[in-house]
Amino acid sequence: MNGIFDNLLKNEIIGYFEYESANWVKSLTNSELVANLVLFLTYRYENGDSCIDLTEIEEKKLLDLIEVNGFDYEFVFPNIHKLKEEINKYELLKEFFTIFDNKLFIKRVFDYEKVIVDKIKILANRRRILKTFFWDNSLNKLQNLAVNLSLLNNFLVISGGPGTGKTTVIKKIIESLLKEDSKHKIAISAPTGKAVSRIIESFKDTSFVDMIEPPCTIHRLLGANNRRMSFYYNEDNKLPYDIVIIDEVSMVDVELFYHLLNALKDDVRLILIGDKNQLSSVEAGAVMGELCSINDYYDVNGLNVFTKSVGELFNIDVEVLDTENTLLDCLIEFEESYRFDSNSGIALIAEAIKSVNINKLEELLNSPNRYDDLVLVDFDKSFIEKVVNNYREEIKRDFKKAIDKLKVLTPYRKGVFGSENLNFIIDKKLKELFDGKDWYNGKQVIINKNDYLNDLYNGDMGIVEVEDNKSYFLFYDLNSKEYRKIAESLVSGYELGYVLTVHKSQGSEFDDVYFVLGNKDSEMLTRELVYTAITRGKDRVVIAGSKDVLINAVKRKTNRKSVIGKLLYGSSQ
Repeated sequence: MNGIFDNLLKNEIIGYFEYESANWVKSLTNSELVANLVLFLTYRYENGDSCIDLTEIEEKKLLDLIEVNGFDYEFVFPNIHKLKEEINKYELLKEFFTIFDNKLFIKRVFDYEKVIVDKIKILANRRRILKTFFWDNSLNKLQNLAVNLSLLNNFLVISGGPGTGKTTVIKKIIESLLKEDSKHKIAISAPTGKAVSRIIESFKDTSFVDMIEPPCTIHRLLGANNRRMSFYYNEDNKLPYDIVIIDEVSMVDVELFYHLLNALKDDVRLILIGDKNQLSSVEAGAVMGELCSINDYYDVNGLNVFTKSVGELFNIDVEVLDTENTLLDCLIEFEESYRFDSNSGIALIAEAIKSVNINKLEELLNSPNRYDDLVLVDFDKSFIEKVVNNYREEIKRDFKKAIDKLKVLTPYRKGVFGSENLNFIIDKKLKELFDGKDWYNGKQVIINKNDYLNDLYNGDMGIVEVEDNKSYFLFYDLNSKEYRKIAESLVSGYELGYVLTVHKSQGSEFDDVYFVLGNKDSEMLTRELVYTAITRGKDRVVIAGSKDVLINAVKRKTNRKSVIGKLLYGSSQ
C-alpha cells in the first residue's frame, strides 16, 4: 500500500503533508481504510476544503476522487456506517480528527470554524444606539442603509461585485464613525499587498487619511512572526482598535480569519467587505461564501433581509422572517454596478454568470464580438502572438505602467494552458524581441512567498529594470509614491508574472484581461472561477477557448466543504 503513496508523491499528485499524515496514521492503526481517509482529507485540505463529506465518498474509488488515473490501485471507500465505525475504533485518532454533521475534519480546523462561529454570534448580538441618522443623496438606499448598519451593529458583512460602490461606502462609513467620535481607533486591512495598495490609492485624497492607521495586510496587522509561525496580537494581546475593516474577505482563509477574530477586543466593531460570488481563498476555507450562505437555510431572495423596522426606514420592501437570528440584520449585498454602462459586454456576461442565466450567456457567446469590451477567440498560435505583441507595445510605451495595462489569466498552473508554460512561452518570445537577453526592462514578476526581510508578500507584482548590466526589481509603493528598487540577487521567492492563475489575480484589476479557458472541460472550471477572471477586466476581456467549456463551467458551482454556514444559520431553520 505504501507504494501507491510513494507513486502519488513522486508524480506530484500529493505533497509531503498528505504523504506523511497518511503514513503516520497507517503506522498507528494498521488500517488501510483510515490511512486512505486521512490521505483524502489532507489532500482536500491542501486544495481548499476544511473537511470531507463522508456521504459523498461512499462506494467511490480513492483515485477517482483525486481525479487521477494510470495507477494500479482499486481501493473503494465503503458506506458511511463502516467509515464512521472504522474512524471511531481508534481512540488516539480523536485527538487529531473529528466528525461533525457526517463530515470528517482535522480537529484543529474544526476548532477554528467553531471559534469563528461563536465569536461572530457574540458580535452580531451586540447593538449600539444610532445617535445620528445618516443619509447622503449621492448614495442609493442600500448604500445608505449599509452606513447606518455600520453605526448600529458590531458586525456587518457587505458583499458586492466590481463597481457596486463598496469603496465609496467604506469611505462614508469611516467618515461617519469619526464624526461619531474622532478618537475612534480605526484599522483597515486586506489579505494581500495588491489589495492594500488599491485601498491606499482610493484613500489618498480623503479628509480622514491621517486619522486612521495606514492600511496594511492582515498578517502585518496581526504582527506576523514568520520564524515562530505566530502573531504578536492574539487572544492574550488584543489589537488596540475600536473598529476593524477587512476588504477582499473572499481571499481570507479559515485559519487566518480565526487568528484575526481571536485578536479583536470584545467590544470591537468588525466590518467585512468582499464579493460572495468570487473564488474562495487558495488555502482552506470559504469564509465569505459561508457568511453569505443564508439562502441555503432560509427561503429568501438574496442577502438583503432585514427586520421590518430597519427596512421601513429606507422604504425597502423586506420579508419578515420568524427567527431570532440577529445575523440577518448584519448582511447586505450591493447589486447595482456603476462601472459599466448597459451596453457593456463585461457587465452583461458577469451578471449572466452570477445568476446562471444560460440563455443570456449563450446569446452573448453566439455574437461574441458584438461588444467592444467582450471578445471570444480560439486558443491558438495567433492568440499567443497577439498577446506577445501587445505586451511588447505596452513595455515599449512605458514598461513601468505595463504591469497594470494587461494580464493573461488561466485556471491552471500546470499543462498546456497553465501559467508556468504560458509564462515561459511569452518570456521566451519577448526575449527574442529584446536582443535575446534574459533580463530586460519591463520583465514582469510576482512574489510567490512572503519575504519579511525585503517587505515583500505573496502576490506582490514587480517589474525588472536593467541598469549598468545589473538587474533590479521595482515594486511601486503607494505610500511614498515611488518605486522601491531591490537587487534581483536579493529576492528568491518569485516567478514570471505575465500570466497569473485566476486565484493569484484576486484583488487585482487590469485594463485588458486575456482569459485562457482552453478547450478541455475540467471539474476545476467553476462558475466562481469564470466570474472572478472576467471581473478582473476594466476595459476589455478576451476569452480564449471553447464556448461549450465556458457554459459547462458556469453550470458548475464551487462546492467548498465547511460547516461555518451550518453552525451560523442551520440551527435557526
